[in-house]
Amino acid sequence: MPGKMDSFKALSAQDKRHAVVNWLLDHAMIIIILLLAVYVQIQRPQFFGVPSLVNIVSLTAARLPMALGVAGCIVLAGTDLTGGRVAGLTAFVAAILLQKAGANGRFIADGVPQNLLLVVLLVMVIGACIGFVNGFVMAKWKLHPYIITLAMQMITYGIYLTVSNSKQVSSLDPSYTTSFVTKSFVKFGTTSVPMYVVLAIFVTAIMWVVWNKTTFGKNMFAVGSNEEAARVSGRHDEAPELGCGCVCHDKTSVIFYNSVYPLLSIYARKHQEFRQFRKKRYTENRTMLLLPIFFRVC
Repeated sequence: MPGKMDSFKALSAQDKRHAVVNWLLDHAMIIIILLLAVYVQIQRPQFFGVPSLVNIVSLTAARLPMALGVAGCIVLAGTDLTGGRVAGLTAFVAAILLQKAGANGRFIADGVPQNLLLVVLLVMVIGACIGFVNGFVMAKWKLHPYIITLAMQMITYGIYLTVSNSKQVSSLDPSYTTSFVTKSFVKFGTTSVPMYVVLAIFVTAIMWVVWNKTTFGKNMFAVGSNEEAARVSGRHDEAPELGCGCVCHDKTSVIFYNSVYPLLSIYARKHQEFRQFRKKRYTENRTMLLLPIFFRVC
C-alpha cells in the first residue's frame, strides 16, 4: 500500500485525475451499493440491525453457490442460462429422495428417505453432467454459450415436467428439514443463523482456492481475458470450458438445500399458469385468424 501511494504522489496532476476516475469506475458498483445502504439506513434505522443483517446473509447464502458457479462462465466471457432449471430439476430429485416414509401422496410409494450426503452427491453429479454437455458443445463445436445454454434450459425443464408431471413434493424427512435447513448454527440474541450459511462459506473458500491457487483457475482467467493469447502461450484447451460447465451446475445443484419447497411450488404453479395462458392465447389467435375469413364470406 505505501508503494502505491508513493507511485500515486509521483504522478502529474492530470495523471492523478485519470487514476482517480479509473479507480471510481472500477469500484462503481461497490460505491453505489454502499450509498444505497447508507440511504436505506437513514430511512429505516433498523436496516443495520442484527435481524436484518442475518436475513440478508441467509438470503445471499441460499443463492451464493449458483452465483459462484455462473461466475466461472462469466470469467470465460460466456454465460449460462440453465442455472434456474438445473436448480429446479435437482431440487425435485432431492425432494423425492428425502420424503418421509409413508407420507400421503409419496412420489415413490414404497420408498424410504435416503442418506442426505448421498442425495447431495447424486444431485451434484446430475448438475455436473448437464454442465459437461454445455461445456463440451462450447469447447468442441464452438457453439455460442447463449445458444447451447438456452437449448439446455428447455431440455432440462422438459425433463423436469415429464418426470414430475407438475406435482408438488412435500413432507420431507426431518434429517433434511429440522436437522439442517432450520437448524441454527449460531444465535445472536433471538436471531438464528441457519446451518446452510456455513455451507455457503465453505463453498466460497473452495472456489477462491480453485480460482487463485490452481493451474485450472489461471488457465480459466487466461482464456477469458484473451483467448488467442492463451492459445499462443499454450494455455488454451477445452479443460477450462468443460470444467466451468461442470462446476457451474455442481454449485447450482447445491442450492437445493433450502430451495426445495419454493422451487417446486413455483415450477408447478408457473407451469399451470403457462398452460392456461397458452390455451387463452390459442383461443384468441384462432378467433383473430377466423375474422378475415368471416368478413370475406360476408
